[in-house]
Amino acid sequence: MKQENQYSIFDEYDVALYNRIFILNIVKNMNVRDRILIGFLILRKNYDEIGRALGINEEQVKERVYNLREKIECLFPELFNK
Repeated sequence: MKQENQYSIFDEYDVALYNRIFILNIVKNMNVRDRILIGFLILRKNYDEIGRALGINEEQVKERVYNLREKIECLFPELFNK
């Protein structure tokens, strides 16, 4: 795999390499709501800020983040020690 097409996930013990295009395709195939939520999380917005931007309360944001994390854990279980 060419280096520019790799995305590395580092932890204390292991390195997992993923094809960047593979990850982009996963995100592209997510629904708009999940992509927007990922964008806010990448920007390090807190749940209150996300809620205000989306017009929902903080508890709904927490629920959406939890559900999104579950989806991601299914796609990359090795990152979550499953």
